[in-house]
Amino acid sequence: MRRAIGGMVLLLLCLAGPAEAQAEAAGVAAYRQQLARTLTQRVRNLRHATPGGTVLVRFVVGRDGLVTQSEIEASSGAEATDRLTLAIVPVGLRLPPLPAEAPIRSLAVTVPLRFPSREAATPDSVKAYRSELHTLFRRRVSALPHRMPTGGRLFMRFKVETDGTISQSEVAQSSGLKHIDDLGLRIVLVGFKLPPPPDRQPIRITMPLRFFMPP
Repeated sequence: MRRAIGGMVLLLLCLAGPAEAQAEAAGVAAYRQQLARTLTQRVRNLRHATPGGTVLVRFVVGRDGLVTQSEIEASSGAEATDRLTLAIVPVGLRLPPLPAEAPIRSLAVTVPLRFPSREAATPDSVKAYRSELHTLFRRRVSALPHRMPTGGRLFMRFKVETDGTISQSEVAQSSGLKHIDDLGLRIVLVGFKLPPPPDRQPIRITMPLRFFMPP
């Protein structure tokens, strides 16, 4: 009889182990989702200008919910967006504590954060100037003499001097295609003369360019 009772107790313990492990795993999974929602809301609350993009960020959360490590796992291709990501998930950020049922001291989490393209508040004169340049660059794209095997979209960051000359130009967010990025640098070419900026003041601009594949 004692052997039978002992066998039943052992069986119950064996069954309880996997059940508890499943509960712990479910608690950690729910916690990861909670963190993703929290960080997504922090992105939505941003009022900074950003060229947009998606960043894969990896961070470590301690038992008390304190972020002890934070790094970019996969870049958006835009330095400004990557910097904002580390401001969204900085070391020292206080997040919800780890679930009580999880017998761990810390948890590494990797979350994709999507940043919408957003402009900072700018004077009407600068908005009009940006619109003028956007129209000008679209015409330059349309005037390209050769056919493209594929289309694409990228963001260009450039500086316009007081006389309208482009003094700096770079790909702020890649299209993912080298030939499209190279075309972006040809359209927004260093040395190219644009209309002078408002108030004859140097201006830095980040602007999308779209290249369409011909029908």
